[in-house]
Amino acid sequence: MLQDTAVLFSESQKHMPWVKFSSQYKTLKNEDRVVAGHLKIGNSSSLEISACAVFDGHNGSSTALYCRQHFLAELSRWFPPYSLPPETDVMAFQATFYELDRRSNEAGYKSGCTASAIIVTGWLATVANVGDSDVMVQTLAEQRIVSHNHRIGADDQELLRLKSEGAHVAQLSTNLRGPASTGEDGVGSLRIWPGGLAVSRAIGDAVLSRHVIAVPHITQLRIPGTGARFIRRF
Repeated sequence: MLQDTAVLFSESQKHMPWVKFSSQYKTLKNEDRVVAGHLKIGNSSSLEISACAVFDGHNGSSTALYCRQHFLAELSRWFPPYSLPPETDVMAFQATFYELDRRSNEAGYKSGCTASAIIVTGWLATVANVGDSDVMVQTLAEQRIVSHNHRIGADDQELLRLKSEGAHVAQLSTNLRGPASTGEDGVGSLRIWPGGLAVSRAIGDAVLSRHVIAVPHITQLRIPGTGARFIRRF
């Protein structure tokens, strides 16, 4: 996280990056939802953030649809109507993911979704994710992944957390009808049961809400003057 606490927006700042969103994807189960927009903060026309999010649904599309419908409004609630230091974006993302998770579970949705989102405030980009989809940044100088993979087994600390909480973690059984028994050679990735979810962080998934959390991994970086492109890979 950046430690710079300089004001990112003010009346005197004229040169801001131009932000453009585009999407291209192939639908398999029609469970994914995308939202993007520019938000005015407070009463000042100089306070603006740009935001984009992709919600990749599983076990249905209801949670992903709910997140798409409420993401921008929920996000805007957590920005103060004045200057925006870098930590504001972090706190806004944390609160937004938490509220989307809580409210979708309270609504009774049985499905869940992973989430990849970005906020651009001035020349600062903040990327947040839960789940196992990659977010890549491309500039003239580099190309790298700026998200974190929450697939069970890819992160030793997450696996340790799940086991310490008493979660039932196992591969799929060879008959493909539930978790592998103790000592059985299972199939594929480690999963949380019941349900067989393969990621430890997501939004929704009420039946697993004790163990599957919506706390996002967050990365912040300065956008170079030559620009940058952020790509979310399914």
